[in-house]
Amino acid sequence: VMYAGELVESGPAPLVIGQPRHPYTQGLVASQPGCGARTRKTLLPAIGGQVPGIDINIAGCLFAGRCPVVEDQCTATQNLRHPVEQADVLVRCHR
Repeated sequence: VMYAGELVESGPAPLVIGQPRHPYTQGLVASQPGCGARTRKTLLPAIGGQVPGIDINIAGCLFAGRCPVVEDQCTATQNLRHPVEQADVLVRCHR
């Protein structure tokens, strides 16, 4: 999963879609239209805020300005890491 030109989550599709770790991936998964229960009049959840411009240099997480669970440490550089229980998944989020 890419956000603003940066890899934020990677792994087998069933894990990334079924158990998204990054808040952006979670927002994408939540915005998928479902079958049956939703009607066309039902609004899908939206990810608030604006995507940062490519000419803006942001320290830390590029998604921090739109993230619903942003914390102070999100302003520090976030490296891709393996969640403890999912060695084949990489995520760029300390949470």
